[in-house]
Amino acid sequence: MWWTQSAYAVINVILVLGAGACYWIWAAPAMIWSRKGKHKKLILRSNLILTSIGAIILCVGIVALVTGQPFHVWFSPTASGFISLTCMVPMYFFIKKMYTKAELNKMSVDDLE
Repeated sequence: MWWTQSAYAVINVILVLGAGACYWIWAAPAMIWSRKGKHKKLILRSNLILTSIGAIILCVGIVALVTGQPFHVWFSPTASGFISLTCMVPMYFFIKKMYTKAELNKMSVDDLE
C-alpha cells in the first residue's frame, strides 16, 4: 500500500483542489490574453506543461490500479488526472483557435489601413 486511508483525505484534497486551482489560475489569463493575441508561447506552453502533469498523475493512478492497490490509493490520482486531461486538452485547441482569430483580426485591420 502506497499510503494509508487517513493520508488519502489529504492527498485527495491536494490533488483535486490543486488541479482545479491550476486550471482556473491558467484559464483566466489564457482567455483574456488569447482574445488580445498576447503571450501566445507562454499560454500554449503552460497548457502543455499542465496537460503533461495531468497525464503523469493519471498514469500513477493507473499503475496503482493495475498493481492492485486499494481504492483510496488509486482513485485520487486517476480522477484528478482524468479531469485535468479532459479540461486541458480541449482548452489547448480552443485557445489556439482564439489566437488564430486574433491574428486574422490584426491582419484584416492592417489591410484596411
